[in-house]
Amino acid sequence: MRRRHLATAILAAGLLAGCTPTPTPAGTLTATPTTTSPTTASPAPTTATTPPPTGDETQITAQIKGYAAWLDKAFSDPTVKPSDAALYVTDVEPDYVLTAVQRGILKFRADQYTQTGATVVAVEKVTPGANGTYTARSCSDLSGVVVKNAKGEAVDTGPKRQAAQYTLVKRPKDWAIAKIQGVGTC
Repeated sequence: MRRRHLATAILAAGLLAGCTPTPTPAGTLTATPTTTSPTTASPAPTTATTPPPTGDETQITAQIKGYAAWLDKAFSDPTVKPSDAALYVTDVEPDYVLTAVQRGILKFRADQYTQTGATVVAVEKVTPGANGTYTARSCSDLSGVVVKNAKGEAVDTGPKRQAAQYTLVKRPKDWAIAKIQGVGTC
């Protein structure tokens, strides 16, 4: 039972990085009211569009998706160095995500767990936060991921769709994940 919780905790800490968002139309059609006068023509319908993401939002989305892909690889390929987590996450008090991820990967491997399959990640929302940080909400679809213990038995890793909120901090050339908080299912 303890090992099941370990696998779930490791996956929750690492794989909470995206899900299939609710589809958002590129624009919504709104009609302008028309008059009943035969001499007045009604204006053509207008389309309201969603503004494109900013450079920061695009980079943050790429960082979260890159992290999820890297983590899948780290859990499935023992030649991937846990220290490479520093490409995606950082240690900031009180969460120390980098240290937690590295330890989780090492524990996963030491306990002879294996993973096959990949997480499908969608970043649903990216918003500016306090002190130059950004927060991002994501949903991870883990339905294609299988974790097995040392005996080759499949391990229950919890819900197949897990929501998370990330806090990201700006580094000189990119963004780093400083906090990952599970926020239920999606």
